[in-house]
Order: sequence, then C-alpha cells, then structure tokens
Amino acid sequence: MSPDSCLLLFMLNRCIALYAKPLHCSLC
Repeated sequence: MSPDSCLLLFMLNRCIALYAKPLHCSLC
C-alpha cells in the first residue's frame, strides 16, 4: 500500500471514529 493511500485511509478512519472502531493502517 502506498503512503498516500495509507494517509487517506487514516484520515477516513478519523472521520468515522465516532461511529465505528477505527482501523489501523498496518500494511504500509
């Protein structure tokens, strides 16, 4: 997974953190 994709995934997870357990980008 590219760093950019990981960053986008991280930001998306922050957005949904209030509704679901945030995921962690562990594939970078």
